[in-house]
Amino acid sequence: SAGVLKLSATGATVWSTAVPVTAWAVAAAAAGDVVVTGSFRGTVNFGGGDLVAPSGWDMFVARFSATGPHLWSQQAGGSLTEGNAVAVATDDSVVIAGNGDSINFGGTRLTGNGIDAFLVSLRSDGAYRWAGMYGDVGSDVAYSVAADRFGNVLVAGKYERSADFGGGPLAMAGFGGDPFVAKFLPTGSHSWSRGYGGSATGAGAAWGIATDDLADVILVGSFGTTVDFGGGPVSNSGAVDLFILHLGP
Repeated sequence: SAGVLKLSATGATVWSTAVPVTAWAVAAAAAGDVVVTGSFRGTVNFGGGDLVAPSGWDMFVARFSATGPHLWSQQAGGSLTEGNAVAVATDDSVVIAGNGDSINFGGTRLTGNGIDAFLVSLRSDGAYRWAGMYGDVGSDVAYSVAADRFGNVLVAGKYERSADFGGGPLAMAGFGGDPFVAKFLPTGSHSWSRGYGGSATGAGAAWGIATDDLADVILVGSFGTTVDFGGGPVSNSGAVDLFILHLGP
């Protein structure tokens, strides 16, 4: 089992909950609410009734109040769907990123071309706002998500073959995947997206994303052989190297 544990500033336990899930990410709202996402099989109950995965793995998202009681919880998926990252935007909406074969949070069911990256936005009460799936044949994964001070949503991960986030296809340059970063307006419309490849060998991925008070974007990830962020190819010094990339809004 996994769950949520909230500690005080001094490290004392405030509240905790345990359920038979794999929890991958957690975020806190300004008022102290806690949102958690991950994946599960079978049946789970966070306090609002049973969630049932008909076959394989479904992703979940659950929100708890600052003092611990369950507020709402949802699931989505086909047979292999995971929630990898979650963030709370300035308007208290919730954005979740992950990967799967299909998702449906109350809008139109979205079906991937194999395993695709997904991004979904829910209102503070869990109601559906917008969602998208991105990728091609292969394994496309959204590993991290953030929301800037203006409510724009930023997502990072890796794609294979190609991916179109709304600004046209990004073609893979490396073998095994290239890092990507994409920005969406609060309404879900595409703002911009970038893919960073290098040589024909060496997989890469963007593992984490953050934004600062200027709405700049900071990306961290890994790459093999070479990568080009726009200033020419950079070669690694080992099998896999770390990169940190700072972008303007």
